[in-house]
Amino acid sequence: MNQGCFDLRGWEFTDISQKNGESSVFVPGLNWNTQRDTLSLVESNIENVESFKECVTKRVILSTAQRIFDPIGFTCPTTLIPKLLLQRIWQQQLSWDMPVDKEIKSSFLKWLRQVRCLLTIEIPRWIRNARQFAASQSPSGTITQNDDTT
Repeated sequence: MNQGCFDLRGWEFTDISQKNGESSVFVPGLNWNTQRDTLSLVESNIENVESFKECVTKRVILSTAQRIFDPIGFTCPTTLIPKLLLQRIWQQQLSWDMPVDKEIKSSFLKWLRQVRCLLTIEIPRWIRNARQFAASQSPSGTITQNDDTT
């Protein structure tokens, strides 16, 4: 690698004989379990619903939705919900710190309770995605075919 001027630092691999008992490695936005070779979301990125019982604003919804950093995109259908709520808030022309109406607050808190289920999902690291999308003004569905090539 030195011959090709590749400066390799901070690399991890799944060779069990080289590990000192560590089974989880942080990858930006994700945890990589090297024993099972799976990726999962980082728990600290998902807020607890108790934090937002009093006041839910446009700023709170945007901030919470953007905390879920997913570089490979497996949470896209889930993070669509707060984005649609933000779209409705923009249509109502609410300011950043003005409380949202009860319907939007209820939808947001429901989403926040459900989004914690993402922490239980583990994705095998080596998946080839074949995705098809159609253009639309409002999202209606997505078809994804995953071929496991391991």
